[in-house]
Amino acid sequence: MIDILQNILYSDRIKKIGVNNMLILSRKKGESIIIDGNIEIKVLEIQDGKVQIGIDAPKNVDIFRKELYKSIQEENIEAANIKLDMDQVSQIWKKKK
Repeated sequence: MIDILQNILYSDRIKKIGVNNMLILSRKKGESIIIDGNIEIKVLEIQDGKVQIGIDAPKNVDIFRKELYKSIQEENIEAANIKLDMDQVSQIWKKKK
């Protein structure tokens, strides 16, 4: 039993770095990590300095590439700050009908 626990605790090289204490795990092709018991991230391929990953998560979990997520956030902030004149909106809407 102790051997199993040691393997679980030491199977990954874990480091904490930086201001955010990011968890760093080493994984090889075909290996996975599990997040919150229901999200699996698996290393599918490693080639030419790129890592291809697969993500298996419940349908209610949104998954975005970081650059796309940042873009969406910026657009949402921009849209929230737009001041609309409801009379103008009403006139435009009437013209479209």
